[in-house]
Amino acid sequence: TKQHLNNHQIPNQLLQYYTQHNNGRFYQKVGLDIHPIQFPKDIRSIIFGNMDLYYYDISNSHLSIMYNLGKDLGCSGNGIKYYLDNKVEIRNGWESDNSYGISKNIIKRYIISWVYGNGNNVGDFNTFFNDLGFERMYKVKHNDDVLGGLYSDIKTIGNKIVDNVEVVDGCYMNVWDKGLPTFQNGKKTPKKNILPHILFGWESKIMETINLKMNSGMKVLVYDGYIGLENDVGEMNSVVRNNLGMDIHFDGESISPPTDLNTFV
Repeated sequence: TKQHLNNHQIPNQLLQYYTQHNNGRFYQKVGLDIHPIQFPKDIRSIIFGNMDLYYYDISNSHLSIMYNLGKDLGCSGNGIKYYLDNKVEIRNGWESDNSYGISKNIIKRYIISWVYGNGNNVGDFNTFFNDLGFERMYKVKHNDDVLGGLYSDIKTIGNKIVDNVEVVDGCYMNVWDKGLPTFQNGKKTPKKNILPHILFGWESKIMETINLKMNSGMKVLVYDGYIGLENDVGEMNSVVRNNLGMDIHFDGESISPPTDLNTFV
């Protein structure tokens, strides 16, 4: 770690070496113990808080990408679209005692787990059972039209995307022409592994498009977002739409220094 902070290539600065994974996503280069891509929001605020920088990311990245790919395959995606269009109100409602009475971040993680292959069946076999409990999980599955519609779309569109992936030389190909073998260790690659391969590819392709097709002011790539100079999210949305044909929206916020550093001690 010390050698990466006190290096000879860019003294007193952080090295930003990236490597592209075989799914197309960019990660920190192996061997770098410290990399800005790792920094959580509170650490970003300390390091970048007085530099007039902003953080931008794709709003609901994988759900948004799924919705767009699903439209191209003839899926309505109304459940996903309703959630995306009303996410603030929906999420805030989850924390009410009359709703789920639980942190919205737990349910957000539960939703993302559906994209990665988890189901919404109720029982202690579900990895979210300890976080949600029986009653909340039962409500999600049986008595919540919004989450029920969202779950249905995630599974329907996810299967449709996987079923239509191009296969070349025994590999599922994504937008980067990165291949995922159709068989691994003698077994057919499960669908839950194929869908992320497609989504991660599109995620990084969108970020590449922003960086190449406009004056993005990008300083640090962070998976489905970046740290950079002030930008116009409307223009960013248009660049993606005009170049990739995707109706993708970006969120952005100024990186402000923490008001009380004692909270980090």
